[in-house]
Amino acid sequence: MTISAQSTNSYAFDEENEDWIQFKTTPDALIAKLHLQDRIPPRYIDMFLKLVCNEHFDTSKVSFRKTTDIDKSVASYRHARARQRSVFCYSSPSTRLPYDIFPLIIEHITRERLPLRTDDPLSCFGVLAPDENHPDRIASRLQALALTHRALTPLAQRALGQRILVHKGEHLRAVTRSPLLGPWTTELTMNLCFSSSEYDVSEESIDCALTTLREAPGLRFLRIRMPSHLNAENTPYLQQLLAEVGKLAQLETLWWIAPECAARYAKTDIEDVCRLVGGMPCLRNLVLRNARCGWAAFNEEAGVLTHNLRSLALGDFICPSGEDEPKCISWLLNSKFAYYPALTSLSLDLTANPDMLITALTSSSVFPYLHTLRIRFALPQPPSFFASLFSQINSSALPLRLHTLQLSLERPPPRYSAPIFNEKMFAHIPSSVRVLQLALFQLSDSTEWSVQELELAGALKDRARRHLLLPKLQALEITEPPQRYPLGWGLLRAACKKRGCTFTVRRVIKSGFA
Repeated sequence: MTISAQSTNSYAFDEENEDWIQFKTTPDALIAKLHLQDRIPPRYIDMFLKLVCNEHFDTSKVSFRKTTDIDKSVASYRHARARQRSVFCYSSPSTRLPYDIFPLIIEHITRERLPLRTDDPLSCFGVLAPDENHPDRIASRLQALALTHRALTPLAQRALGQRILVHKGEHLRAVTRSPLLGPWTTELTMNLCFSSSEYDVSEESIDCALTTLREAPGLRFLRIRMPSHLNAENTPYLQQLLAEVGKLAQLETLWWIAPECAARYAKTDIEDVCRLVGGMPCLRNLVLRNARCGWAAFNEEAGVLTHNLRSLALGDFICPSGEDEPKCISWLLNSKFAYYPALTSLSLDLTANPDMLITALTSSSVFPYLHTLRIRFALPQPPSFFASLFSQINSSALPLRLHTLQLSLERPPPRYSAPIFNEKMFAHIPSSVRVLQLALFQLSDSTEWSVQELELAGALKDRARRHLLLPKLQALEITEPPQRYPLGWGLLRAACKKRGCTFTVRRVIKSGFA
């Protein structure tokens, strides 16, 4: 059946029977589309019809355009109620403490608030705990104060709202309605993952995330974890979210954890993030995970990325082709395309043999002030690679500045067990290193040490004691998985003590990027 453009207003397409159905009026056709085309369940349409048929319903007075507008109204109303309670309480003769005392009470409590485990971008390897397990005692005290006295309620709520953690996507709607969210919010983490089986992200969830960002223009710390699985239709949502992040003029630290399937389903190229970063004057710390290097990375006309970042962490890169990963990383670290005049810390989480990376890492023209280098390899590297890497570093201007070095290696096969800790590797570590961190034992999730891991530990104990006590070394840190029984490091600890070097064994809370 062919319908002319002039008469389509009174028709709705029946997808099940693949036919156009004519209705009496245009409003009837629009409502029918909800059922025939959008497949909205009948009970919801019945609720809608009951609403529009109500004698008090006047469409000319409807100001809502999205469901998020309702959430904004709820939040605004709750803010107003809180202010009214506050004014009433301050004018009440039963209030015996002067008003100025209440902010001081809140300030005294919040001053001891524990930092987020993600506050330090340098801790993105091996020691990062899930936010939901973070023991923030101050939040509990503020919640108690909010219920203790009316005068304390708005002040305690505002203090609580300085940090908002959204652990699940379905909690976003509650956040947009909450009086805790506002210009005073400075720390925000949003986990937009609804479930491991979800392969799509709804427009509603992105709208809630956008509303949350718009209501908190004073953010200084932001961590966003996107849904694990996206399709190509979600690309505009990601671009909207990135654009909104770019408007946060006071943002200092950004964790952007892109979808794990970005290369296959959705476009979240590293070039887009780089353009975003270029327009954020206060941004100093950037952590990127799963950001795809698109084909623009191979275009020499793409321009040079210049930004005053102090720390940069790149993890779990996804590229158009697996063998191009070193080339993609080199694009970010190559003097032709990038210049980081203020960068002092660089963390890399690599999934391929980064032979092409050595030259870029040791280029003093890209990182004129780099002094902290952290490298995590998901695949094993032979000792010759480490020797080559350290030799290149020693032959450049980098060792004069390098004072913190972290090496993290996970799940090497048996053939690389003992040779990883050979003398050649340790002998080439730059002598300028003052803090050396080794995270080499996250080989499996077992609660018992395997024979291979015990051999690795034994090799490290022996060779580290003989070769890791560098002339300027002030601190040696070794990590272990928390589920294993602790290994003894007596000889190494004694050797460090003799040299005046601190020795620390840390328990790995969570491996890799959060």
